[in-house]
Amino acid sequence: MNNVVIEDTYQTKTNLDLVNTHDDPREYFRVLQPLGYRLLDAAKPVLDTLINRLAERRPVPVNLLDLGASYGINAAILKYDLSFGELYSHWSQSHLEHIEPYEIINLDHRFFSALHNKRDITVTGVDMAPKAIEFAFKVGLLDAGFSANLEAEALPSSARDMLADIDLIVTTGCVGTITGRSFERLLEGVTKSEKPWIANFVLHTVPFDDVAAKLAEHGYVTEKMDDATFIQRRIADHDEKNQMMAQLKAHGLEPLPLEEKGLVATEFYLSRPKKEAELWPLETLMKR
Repeated sequence: MNNVVIEDTYQTKTNLDLVNTHDDPREYFRVLQPLGYRLLDAAKPVLDTLINRLAERRPVPVNLLDLGASYGINAAILKYDLSFGELYSHWSQSHLEHIEPYEIINLDHRFFSALHNKRDITVTGVDMAPKAIEFAFKVGLLDAGFSANLEAEALPSSARDMLADIDLIVTTGCVGTITGRSFERLLEGVTKSEKPWIANFVLHTVPFDDVAAKLAEHGYVTEKMDDATFIQRRIADHDEKNQMMAQLKAHGLEPLPLEEKGLVATEFYLSRPKKEAELWPLETLMKR
């Protein structure tokens, strides 16, 4: 397989992690849809704006790196203007229920190849789950990808060419599982003179200070989007809510209204090289 490195070093830790371990996304959507998972839809307008701003300043296509890419869902939403609900409908069709994964791959390759509203971006995916990355590449959602646990291992040498020209690094909920160590190792592979912007949607229960401090060592300034929270999904049960409240208390944080209503909330952080952050503050960047 070209442009994909598979290194099976991932050890799953939670029930939600398990949805990435299958050969195709059917189980992923079966588990997440009843929880009302919606973060990727909520993140899309923000990421669309960042891609547009980068396209104004850098040669196109904009090269995006999705850290925690799973089955390439962000790529589908950003490349083809699809929604999470549309993808759920696609992968939960009754006639797909009992067919083999290789048949899903063949069908999806034709499905995505036939879509005509493809955006002028490339997407490279990184995830700890090798089967998810392999699927996303085979069906054409990812232009390149590799699987590795960057918290525990160095950046694979075979992955460096994939990272050389990255313009934008995106995470949608995986900070906490990953730390500044993963970002630092990814940045080792970026060789272009203009450093990538780094966009993180982070659970409210997860402090971002350590990641921001690590990025600052590499010349980055981090801004938080004020007065904005993004719903990830519904809290699964009372045990998860109690765990979430305990995490907030441990970090000295008060629950957000969304969390009190039983929803998992995320916040948005954008890290950019100091000069660009000073020229185009986040608030100005998003309003243009």
